[in-house]
Amino acid sequence: MQPILIDLDGTIVDVRARHYGVYSGTMAGMGREPLGAAQYWRGRRSGKSTQDLLVGFSQAERTHFSRLWVGRVESLGSLGLDCLFPGAAAALTDLAAEFDLILVTLRRDHAALVHQLERLGIDRLFEGVLSSGQRHVGGKHTLAGLGEIAAGGYVVGDTEADIDLAMRTRRRLICVANGVRTRRFLERQGATTIVTSVRELPAAIPAVTRAA
Repeated sequence: MQPILIDLDGTIVDVRARHYGVYSGTMAGMGREPLGAAQYWRGRRSGKSTQDLLVGFSQAERTHFSRLWVGRVESLGSLGLDCLFPGAAAALTDLAAEFDLILVTLRRDHAALVHQLERLGIDRLFEGVLSSGQRHVGGKHTLAGLGEIAAGGYVVGDTEADIDLAMRTRRRLICVANGVRTRRFLERQGATTIVTSVRELPAAIPAVTRAA
């Protein structure tokens, strides 16, 4: 079966509560006033990173913030704030009947990632899992790299990193617009096929295939 390389955060999983919670908690711990949730997410969805939103921070403060962020954003406690987007499990189940679903993520803590997939009840739907931290943890679904994945198929994601992955691996790209970036931002980055959410993928993929 053809592969679908699919992103997790912002594509399958709603990360808004986790990312804002870690940001605001870290800001408060550093004696800084955090942006409100709406303003924070306007910035993030327009293309800014959390670091870009640290106005008035010295380089030392930015480094300290980053260290705290990395240590907290993938902790099991923080990951407990995540939830599946509505319809995500059903859409993945439908897709898994016709494609090999490969989860590709920039997550650093592979063990915490696997734990979350099991908690959300979607671990069985993936033929493979590829993360930034996988070199340190084994597992039956763990892939060593993109070279293990068959050519062709699709990349599905919500950021410029996913667009870049599709270009580098010469796969068809589908973006979702309810994640970390807006539809307008994704269009400016070159995405041409954009759906509102992951629940639309089973219908969108045949349309993309016919148009190719």
